[in-house]
Amino acid sequence: MPFSYTESVGDGTVTTFTAPPHLDSSHLTVSVDGAVKTITTDYVVSGTQVTFTVSHGAPANNAKVLIQRNSSRSTRLTDYSDSSVLTADALDKDANQIFYIAQESFDSSALDSAQIVLNTAAIATKANDNEVVKLTGDQTISGNKTFSSDSLLIPSSSVIQLGDNQTSQIGEFSTLGLNNNATTLTDSLKVGSDNIVLHSGKTYFTSGSNSDVNLEVDNTGIDVTGNITVSGTVDGVDIAALNTTVSGKANIASPTFTGTITADGLTLGDNESINLNTDLEIKSSGGVSEIIETGSGNLVVKAADLSLNDSNNFRRVYCTDGSSGSVKLYYGDTSNTGSKLNTTNTGVNITGTLNADAITSTPTTEVVSTNTVPTVAVNKKYINTYSSGVNAYTLPTGTAGQMITFVNASSQNITLARNTNSITLSKVIAGSDPANVTDNTITVGKSGTVEVVYTGTNTAVIFGSGLS
Repeated sequence: MPFSYTESVGDGTVTTFTAPPHLDSSHLTVSVDGAVKTITTDYVVSGTQVTFTVSHGAPANNAKVLIQRNSSRSTRLTDYSDSSVLTADALDKDANQIFYIAQESFDSSALDSAQIVLNTAAIATKANDNEVVKLTGDQTISGNKTFSSDSLLIPSSSVIQLGDNQTSQIGEFSTLGLNNNATTLTDSLKVGSDNIVLHSGKTYFTSGSNSDVNLEVDNTGIDVTGNITVSGTVDGVDIAALNTTVSGKANIASPTFTGTITADGLTLGDNESINLNTDLEIKSSGGVSEIIETGSGNLVVKAADLSLNDSNNFRRVYCTDGSSGSVKLYYGDTSNTGSKLNTTNTGVNITGTLNADAITSTPTTEVVSTNTVPTVAVNKKYINTYSSGVNAYTLPTGTAGQMITFVNASSQNITLARNTNSITLSKVIAGSDPANVTDNTITVGKSGTVEVVYTGTNTAVIFGSGLS
């Protein structure tokens, strides 16, 4: 029995197998059906147990699992030194290394001999089953056989018999192919009165004289000299009927069509165009693509919902359908986070900050010259001229697009209250980013003019001179 290796047969479920005694796990070689496995990646070792990892899985049913020990013959595992203590473990390890190497040498010879006998018997069995070709003797082979070599060498006195035809043979021909200038056919394989010539990866079919090639086949296709006569169909198409149908049709170079054209696609080169009547042209210069309306009418693009996207498929403009449809403008990759500008039936909604050189409006103007402050309304302009005290105004509720103007023409400050109607207010001072107002009131200094613009429901921005 072997002492330096174990052989087992997998069943598709068992993952742990017994290993021979060893001094170090690196001395073990594990293989499944001859394929050597990698420790840690394919298996782990614990004592005399080898367990295949989850990533490797259990060896397949009937797979041969061979665990072979190969102790180090170049490096001693025990190194003695003067005045050192001799322990049983050290002596055992040193002796076992020699002992194991002797076992491995004996087992290796026996294993190789067994494999040679096994392989010889297996080859003989495969030859009898026509799985391999015998080197000597007679053999009848059924089915197709493929040889991996570039050529099959047959002595001139040998014959390959094709079926029962004793005259169909190979062996009398020294060359199959063309000579160097590829114009004159030399020796060939004859089929009746015709020739089949094999040369430089090509196949030539000739008829009659060896100097005429009627059909040439290579890796690029088929080249035919002469006419092709077809009776029946080619790929389901009746050639005779097709010739009648094609006759009198459009010139390929500059075709003119009537009726409906159905095609898998249409490809045009740079600076070529598609012209619809004389009013619409679609063209590309290679860098710029254009749709040009040159007629007296309008270019109309219709869709239930129309989206204009950039080359990264980021939405830029989106138009919704119907009488209540809106137009939305987007910035950057905001297709999923919302648009920046939306049209509504009352105006425009803006998400974010509106930057403008100026805002022009014509609100109703009201002059406040006493300490009786009116109820403030949107889309109005209030001019405060009362200078005997501080007038306090209350910001009303509002929606996007509405605004109020306050002009302080007095010698006193005025205040604007936001908390009464829960107005969310952002203050913009020149040179600074918008800042949320947390105080209940905001002060407008004397000679100051401010605009309150609502960007949403009860959400507004205040800007102008005199803010503090």
